[in-house]
Amino acid sequence: MKSRPISFSVHLVQPIVDGTKTVTRRPLLVQPEPGTVFVNHEHGRWFKASARERLQAPWEKGDVLWVREQIGQSRKGDVVYKADYPHGKMPIGYRWVAARFMPKVHARIWLLVESVSCERLQLITARDAYKEGVPKLDVVLDEEREITEHFAGLWNRIYGRHQGKRWDDNPWVWRMEFSLHHVSGGQG
Repeated sequence: MKSRPISFSVHLVQPIVDGTKTVTRRPLLVQPEPGTVFVNHEHGRWFKASARERLQAPWEKGDVLWVREQIGQSRKGDVVYKADYPHGKMPIGYRWVAARFMPKVHARIWLLVESVSCERLQLITARDAYKEGVPKLDVVLDEEREITEHFAGLWNRIYGRHQGKRWDDNPWVWRMEFSLHHVSGGQG
């Protein structure tokens, strides 16, 4: 079991705390060559079917992840969380700090990795899109299509500027399912 950070956008923090987001997908850092197929894993390891080349997942079942989120910090070192200010109005005397720079001492959300798999992004189902935190739609004619389109829009909001990682590129992704391990007031 390892403890490591994972960053989430501001709009994804509350669904994690509410328990409506229990899955995340992250693109493989280096995308395999076209036509690559991965076969079943063994203790978090995935293998290229053609070469038996091993690919190590960034997380394993049982890992504990501390969530990096955007924070506001005062000159005195006091911290507020941007997710707690949905309209972006920060208290006077604070400056926003990007999630990737948030130190562990300020983590308030801890996740337990339940499972990890490797798949193509567009294989997502409506059920998994809901687990990704996509809100339920009031009126749905074609649930599978509409929900995945909504997820595709959210995905492109995060990865749309990254060549090879956009929805239409259908990248290989790590699919990680997690449970909420611990939530604190801020001092982890």
